[in-house]
Amino acid sequence: MDLRRFFVGRTIGLLAVLVFVGGFFLFNHYIYREKQGEIQTPEKDFKNISYEIDGQSFALVDGRSEVEAAPGSASKIVTEYFGNEVRGDFTGDGREDIAFLLTQNGGGSGTFYYVVAALKKNIAIKEGDQSIKYFGTNAILLGDRIAPQTTEFRDGQIIVNYADRKANEPMATQPSVGVSRYFKIENDKLIEYKRDVLPVTNFEECAAQGNPIMESYPRQCRADGKTFTEVIAKVTMCPDSSRNVDACITIYKPVCAKVNIQCIKAPCYPVKQTFGNSCEACTNPLAESYTEGECAPTQ
Repeated sequence: MDLRRFFVGRTIGLLAVLVFVGGFFLFNHYIYREKQGEIQTPEKDFKNISYEIDGQSFALVDGRSEVEAAPGSASKIVTEYFGNEVRGDFTGDGREDIAFLLTQNGGGSGTFYYVVAALKKNIAIKEGDQSIKYFGTNAILLGDRIAPQTTEFRDGQIIVNYADRKANEPMATQPSVGVSRYFKIENDKLIEYKRDVLPVTNFEECAAQGNPIMESYPRQCRADGKTFTEVIAKVTMCPDSSRNVDACITIYKPVCAKVNIQCIKAPCYPVKQTFGNSCEACTNPLAESYTEGECAPTQ
């Protein structure tokens, strides 16, 4: 007997058996992990699922979505994963969910920030088998070109902290006003709630509570799922013919006039002053224009 051929054959056979057994155990381990939801295939990854923004679904691929702004349009709506993740059991089912920020740009100058959540769910793939997968929630707008800070999860609340601008500041101003907003999951939907805050009924109240203001004309403010539009007062210039009126009708229909002041040391800025009516305002030689209604109280 050729001992060399014998031992070579035995060695090859043994290696083949080891490869087969090893492959069998690796395959079974893969199947087990797949059933336990440990393998993050693309459809299970929270950066590769859909989220709803203003009623429209955007499917992320590796944390990014790019769609036409309108059919045939060259403009694109780009939605991207921003970060600021926080993890926790948002739904009380014992599984770890994720909240984070998205940005969206529609081709203009604005970059809008949203908070969303990815909820981990058990789904049946066939009888007796289950798989764990993320599901994206609706998004809630935080603001345009804000400065995100931190995202927290405490006492069942998702808390998003960021800096924004004051209500009367232009978008070019660096955000400097600290804002904290509170969210939670109800029936798999992301909702915002406020504590000890009066209901919002107009733009001024919305802005005063630190809600996000969108750059538009007129400006718009969003709160509690509603949009409030800023009312722009019509400015009327005082005509030259009103300067030398002998007497004004005694009727109270107040106006807020822009009145120049006697300048002693520059710079000197006009002040706002309430008059009983437009006639009374424009007989003042220093008044240059007015809007209807009393002047708002100064802070």
